Amino acid sequence: MPTETYLGQSYDSCGDNAYGYAKKDLNNDGIEELILLNDNYKIFAIFTMEDGEAVLVDGIYDVWVDENGFLRKEPGTGGVTGRDAEAFVYKINGAQPEVIVGIGYKVNLYLEKGEWYKTDGNTKTDISDEEGKALYAEYDILPSNYCNKEYSKTYSGIAFVPLFEATLATQEHINTYSNAHFIYGDMLTVSAVSDGDVTASIKFVHSVGEFDPITNTEPEVYTTEISVTASRVGNRYRFEKDGVKGYIEFAVNSAWVIVTESENEHVVCKAYLFNRPEN
Repeated sequence: MPTETYLGQSYDSCGDNAYGYAKKDLNNDGIEELILLNDNYKIFAIFTMEDGEAVLVDGIYDVWVDENGFLRKEPGTGGVTGRDAEAFVYKINGAQPEVIVGIGYKVNLYLEKGEWYKTDGNTKTDISDEEGKALYAEYDILPSNYCNKEYSKTYSGIAFVPLFEATLATQEHINTYSNAHFIYGDMLTVSAVSDGDVTASIKFVHSVGEFDPITNTEPEVYTTEISVTASRVGNRYRFEKDGVKGYIEFAVNSAWVIVTESENEHVVCKAYLFNRPEN
């Protein structure tokens, strides 16, 4: 639930505005699914049609959605390191989603995935390391600079509609925000809010390449920071600065920055989630 502080227990006074829905034909059958989610794109439930009736799709809490309408999730299963998990790709096919990919693994003390097995959520069949890695790659389509909620908002075509009121910037949003999924990364600092605009600075951190354990080569990291005065248009705050164009959308206790155009190769056009306030 949305709380007054990041790790607090008290329900935010505007918390109702965090809840909403979207409608999207996820399985290309010509009928829209009803998706219940919050303003950070955490999905709670999906309803589809079966035999002319609305039915709840089983087992899809906290899935993320790709550009093909497939549902993806990777629930943890514990283990020695607490990192064992199973990864699934589902296609909506009535109340019981069809498993396209189901793969499980254990993580050893060196944080390496192994002991792979296929699964449909009930049965398990051991498979080779090679097959396990290949199947996991079919699930793990996230680019390194995305969290799954950013991927859903950027590519799925799901548009959040608040059940009550759209969230606008208030004095309560004056803060510095980061993404809870990344230790070091993008940041948004909101320094002033008025009825018509928002003053903010946005820091984009772009990593190129991956760590090479053999050569100890680190990825290249590029940081771009822009200061903007974003003008309100509806419930969006539009900005254009230094070749970067987009808008800010505020959530109850977080924010999104959506970059729609960029002349800077290290500022990617995508939705950036800022869901960890410093204060």
